[in-house]
Amino acid sequence: QQPFGEPVPKLDPERAWAYRQYCEIETKKHELFYLIAELEKRHPYRRYTGKNMELLFQLFGHVDPNPSDPLWCRAHARERLNNCLLYGMPTAMATWMYMDWESWRNMFAFALGIGH
Repeated sequence: QQPFGEPVPKLDPERAWAYRQYCEIETKKHELFYLIAELEKRHPYRRYTGKNMELLFQLFGHVDPNPSDPLWCRAHARERLNNCLLYGMPTAMATWMYMDWESWRNMFAFALGIGH
């Protein structure tokens, strides 16, 4: 059996090698995800986790969901927050500008020194 409980298929040598490589990559992604998540949990300082957080979010989509694991839940919550900020804030700003266009137009006209 392979790391994720998948049975080893009967393959020719070249495909067997590729399958072993695939399994090793999947295992390392899983290990790296939990290594970074644990570091971020214990030492949430940019000095340690800054660039690794980008990698953590990329790995999040490659790791099997595990809602019973606190580290996975923490990463999932952080991903949801990032998505809300990434997509929600620009949408809210655009909606606000659209709904209150007259005051925005006046503000930009004043700032640019043009009257209306």
